[in-house]
This record gives sequence, C-alpha cells and structure tokens, in this order.
Amino acid sequence: MTNPLRPSPLVSHLRRHESLTAGSTELVLAGTTGMCRGVKRALGMVAKAREGLSDGRRVLLLHEIIHNPTVGRWLRAGGIETLDTEADEWWAALSAADTVIIPAFGATVNDERLLRAAGVKVIDTTCPSVRGVWSRVSAYAQAGFTTVLHGRPDHPETRATLSRAIAAGGHYLVVREAADAREVAEVIGGAENGGVVRLGEGVLSPGFESARDLTRIGLVNQTTMLADESREIAAVLGDALIRRYGDRELESRFRTFGTICRATQERQDAIRRLTNRALDLLFVVGGHASSNTRHLAELGGRSVRTYHVEGPQALQSLTALRHQSLGTRTAAIDDIAWLADLPHRVVGFAGGASTPDAEVGETMVRLLLLLGEPCPPVAEAERILAAHG
Repeated sequence: MTNPLRPSPLVSHLRRHESLTAGSTELVLAGTTGMCRGVKRALGMVAKAREGLSDGRRVLLLHEIIHNPTVGRWLRAGGIETLDTEADEWWAALSAADTVIIPAFGATVNDERLLRAAGVKVIDTTCPSVRGVWSRVSAYAQAGFTTVLHGRPDHPETRATLSRAIAAGGHYLVVREAADAREVAEVIGGAENGGVVRLGEGVLSPGFESARDLTRIGLVNQTTMLADESREIAAVLGDALIRRYGDRELESRFRTFGTICRATQERQDAIRRLTNRALDLLFVVGGHASSNTRHLAELGGRSVRTYHVEGPQALQSLTALRHQSLGTRTAAIDDIAWLADLPHRVVGFAGGASTPDAEVGETMVRLLLLLGEPCPPVAEAERILAAHG
C-alpha cells in the first residue's frame, strides 16, 4: 500500500502560492491545513516502532492513532494491529514481548494501569495539548470544582480527560454543544428545587448530584472543538451562576480555561479567511470520525457549499459525491455536475489536523480529472497515483 504520508507536490505548491489555475478551474488552499505537529510527532513515533517488528515483537495500538482511515489501513498493512478495548479482559493476551502505542488522544487512567500490569513496553504519543487539559481538570477537582467538558462523550480524548477528574476525586459533566449548556444553565437555576441534568448516556460522572455538583464548576474543552461554541458555552454557564449566586460569587464558583489546541484554532481561522473570498465549492478532506475536520466543515458550511470527504475515493463521479452530511453527520451522496457548467469555477480545499497532504492533493487531482481539466505539471505524480491507485 502506498505511504499516505508522502509529500504532495500540488499541496506544497499551493502552500507557496495559495492558488493554482488549471483550465477553467482555480484551486485554492486554506492557509493552514493538514497534519499538525502533534500528529506528525505521533506518527513518527509509530514509524520508529515499526522497525521493531522484525524481531518478532508485536506492535499494537491502544486505539486508532488518529482518526484517518487511510492512515489506519496503511498501518494495518504494515503489521500494526489495533486492540479491541471494548472486549472483556482485552489486556489478558498482552505480554512483556509486546509494544503498545498510546495514541495522540491519550489513554484513561485505568487503561494505563492495565498496560503497566501486563508488563508491555509502552510508547506514549499523547499530544502535549491534551496533557494540558488533564492538568487543568485535576486542579479543578482538587479545588472542589466539577469539571464541565465541551466535547464528545464517546471520544477517546474525552474519556481519557474525564478519568483524570475521577482520579483526582472530582465529578464531571459533558456538554456536546451550546444547547446542552443551556439545559445545564436551567438546572443551575433550579438545583435547590431538585433540578436534574438529563443529557443522555455517558455525560455524568458516577453519583453525580446536580444540587451538589453544579454549585462550583470549571470548564474545559476537548482540544478539537469549535472555539466560538466553547466561548458561547462559557458565557451561558457563567451567566447562570451569576443569576443564581450574584456577581460577587462568580469568581469563587466558576473557572474557565480555553483548551482548544493551537493547531485547531489556526485551522479554524484559516477556514474563515478562505471563505471570505468567493468560492463556488469547498472540500474539507479528512476522516469522518475526526472532530477537528468535522468542525472545519461546519465552519465552512456557514458561508459556502461545503463537503466533508474522506479523500479522492469520495469522488466517484460528478453525480455521485460521497460525503458526510454536515447537519445529520450521516453518509450522503450528492450531485455536483452543475460545477462543470460554470464558465470559471473557484474550489477551495482544506485538510483536518490528521489529514495527510497526499490525501488533499489526490482529491484535487481527482476533481480536475472529472471536470476534464488539464492537470498542471506540479500534479503529474499525483495524477498517476489517482489513476492507478
């Protein structure tokens, strides 16, 4: 299988020149796009671990190293397996002869304990930004504050972070979006009358009691969430506490610390700048399970027709574009044949923080081929790969 981490001549060109015209199509790239430093660091550590496969040692991933299916397939083709941590006693078959890689999202306190007990060699690729969130929630718990986390309750990063709150003796609550925060705000206003948070499964720590655990709260974010939504959530919760306890009490009852990682913020800012220009269409390339990629698509979709695609394979034809719906987050097929009817078209591209440059470049080339445009010389290598890969 071709290495998806190879450089992309086309993306490299666009990073230097911002846009490129092929026939009647202008390609424009977001100013900051593709793999972040933390992802590159994690994959570099995995690549080094692969060198040990020749001595008979198994190399296993605790979870997906990143949320990118192309990279996942490439790693499996190279002999690296992913543990099924949802299975009962998944650790039982591990031995000191194994190497286990903790992904960039991190691992729960309990999973780390089980790995130590199994005696495996551990390679920890946890992103430093994630560790910063862990420090924050531990400090909240030690100070008697309940952690409110803006994120996806089923995400490995969220689970790892919440385990730190529990380990430090605290409680937690997860809000997925601003609407959830508004429900929590209503409960804060009536907690003394028995208000109960009802946000679904997996969002409350064991033994959570609204009347007790919503009197002092500390807010953090999964590092890949939408920054403006996190700010809205902070405002909603802060206002609720003011209404309940008064202005003077806010400092002693509410703490907030923006934990959106720098790479996520830079990519969100780049999407905003890209959509300030006139685009006919925007492709955001990356895994459908990737939070940061999905949020880039949501941002783009506020001002231009935007498709979240996993790579060139999404472009079956101009009448069969496979993508993830921005509203429902389900698989969808769309028709973009209208694009070919435009006398001149401007198409924007961006990649999530876990998206290889090659995947973005091949998606561009695939679109040009479907439009019948001449592929520019800089894309020749990718054109061949797209045609034969």
